[in-house]
Amino acid sequence: MRLNSLNLSNNDQCPLCNAGQETDDHLMLLCKEKVDISLWLRIQLTKLGCLKPLKSAIKGDVGNGP
Repeated sequence: MRLNSLNLSNNDQCPLCNAGQETDDHLMLLCKEKVDISLWLRIQLTKLGCLKPLKSAIKGDVGNGP
């Protein structure tokens, strides 16, 4: 969506599901592939030492990690 708004791309479809406009809300809440995104994000944050709930991390609270 950002590339499209800067005229760097003419495609604003979600590259994961191709079923919606690629927005932050779509990627985190509406995308049928969001389970994969959430799982990947949880694994990455856990590797960094963040043990807080994913919702907290999405809001920017990643705890005392590096």
